[in-house]
Amino acid sequence: MEHVKCKCGSDVFNWHLKDGSISCAKCGEKCERERGSEEALTADGFDEAILGVARRACKNDVVAYDVDLCIQELMKEGLSCEDAVDHFEYNVVGGWVGEGTPIFVQRMDKDELAEYFEEQSDGTES
Repeated sequence: MEHVKCKCGSDVFNWHLKDGSISCAKCGEKCERERGSEEALTADGFDEAILGVARRACKNDVVAYDVDLCIQELMKEGLSCEDAVDHFEYNVVGGWVGEGTPIFVQRMDKDELAEYFEEQSDGTES
């Protein structure tokens, strides 16, 4: 796939959750970029929840966000905790826009991680 850059030279784009549009993270110009391109995207409105860059074998790097901080940001906008979690799971985590789609990290310690994967293999959810 062709590498896309904005006129200003940036190759990092913002993904606006409310209307699905994409704009340059550097200059803010709206882009006619195809959904599914490989450039790293940021999730609009969650700047305070950025953890950094997630690196994956044989894949482009993507932006990583803290799940709990994303939900806190939604609650600051007036959503209840339950509504924020529902919105986040359906509209944010569920919004695939290609290989550059950000990832969302649920922080866990080693014991929580083991319990999580045990529940996943049992077919139960916490």
